Amino acid sequence: MEEHKLVIQCDGDFWHSKERNKGKDIAQDTVLGFLGYKVYRFWEHEINESPQKCIDSIVEINNNLNVDFKDKIDGGVYGN
Repeated sequence: MEEHKLVIQCDGDFWHSKERNKGKDIAQDTVLGFLGYKVYRFWEHEINESPQKCIDSIVEINNNLNVDFKDKIDGGVYGN
């Protein structure tokens, strides 16, 4: 969501739990933060266990930032 400077990452449990890759994620988040982006990460198991909880977190971000992208989520991957 470039127009809102918001990045939502979905991290695989296997790949992103490796120390080498954790460092890459931290570096990426640092660069994006320096460029003015807010980065939010969800783990694979969080998405698998409760996609609705992840969606609710994104909607909460929406409310805090006053950004209107809930319709994009509702009509997107998860649908209604």
